[in-house]
Amino acid sequence: MKFLKTVAGAAVSSLWETVSGNVVVKDTSADVGIGTDDPGYPLEVQGANGSTAITGSATVAISDGDADDEYSILRLATSSDGGLVNIGAKATTTGAYPNSVGQLEIAVQNGGSMATAMTIAAAGNVGIGGATTITENFQIGDTTEDYFFQLSKNQLKFNRGGASYIDQSVADGSLYFRTTASSAGDTNTMIIASDGAITKPAQPAFLVNPSSGQNDIDINTTVTIVFDVERFDQGGDFASNTFTAPVTGRYQLNWDIRLNNIDSGAGYYMMALVTSNATYETYVTSSQFAGDVAYWSCTGAVLADMDAADTAHLTLYQSAGSAQTDISAGLGSTFSGFLAC
Repeated sequence: MKFLKTVAGAAVSSLWETVSGNVVVKDTSADVGIGTDDPGYPLEVQGANGSTAITGSATVAISDGDADDEYSILRLATSSDGGLVNIGAKATTTGAYPNSVGQLEIAVQNGGSMATAMTIAAAGNVGIGGATTITENFQIGDTTEDYFFQLSKNQLKFNRGGASYIDQSVADGSLYFRTTASSAGDTNTMIIASDGAITKPAQPAFLVNPSSGQNDIDINTTVTIVFDVERFDQGGDFASNTFTAPVTGRYQLNWDIRLNNIDSGAGYYMMALVTSNATYETYVTSSQFAGDVAYWSCTGAVLADMDAADTAHLTLYQSAGSAQTDISAGLGSTFSGFLAC
């Protein structure tokens, strides 16, 4: 079978023929034009607004599928370098039409093999950077890799080691930031409510008080104040009368300790916040009192620098006098703190 090229309605020459069932251009020096009678390239397609051309020694090919159920619908290449870009369809779920599911893949030459650069799944989800298992609207990198990025209509994820490392989503009008160290579940680290209020459920914070009083404390002895009731312990960092910093930072620490039966015969009372880096002291000079005092509150606050694993606790020291002073129980004596920055 032969084909004729027609210019202005006149037959010119036989340029096309079939060889082994393939339609080929007989004259290899001829250019092929579609929509134009004056092609300037090996293949030129021209419409009303311009043209599209395959230039130089580049080639375009259509090939059959392979063992992986792929069907390469377009291959762009140069005659010397082989396939440089493949645009192909791939069946992800096989079956008789229309029960099969497919996706569109764009692959580029990478050394001796083709590497998938972009995938468009049947649901419209798009993956680049080697993404093959695409579970969100847009994805960079495959879910089997150590790092990948996902974007959906209401969620943004930066993943690490196959688990969500940073997860930003919108629900109930609030913006959620989550982190997790494994696939076991996410932890809300910051929530921005619809009214702009910001909470940090994982931010270290605590408030404790004693369940019973410490009566008749020893004189000339450093006494550790006991706190065995946790009003709250956000992060679980308070135990055995001691707060342990989970991370390095600046911690706001506060105390309000009520002392009963202050002895005017004592030289002084010293309340101390003892941290790993420094000790912060407040004093009551009871020797200036005309007589014993029924109760007195020792208060203090400090923005303390603490390294990860540093500790903080409260002590009381009475210089001389009588062992008659009590540390009040309940909310009369409190110790609190939080990570400020």
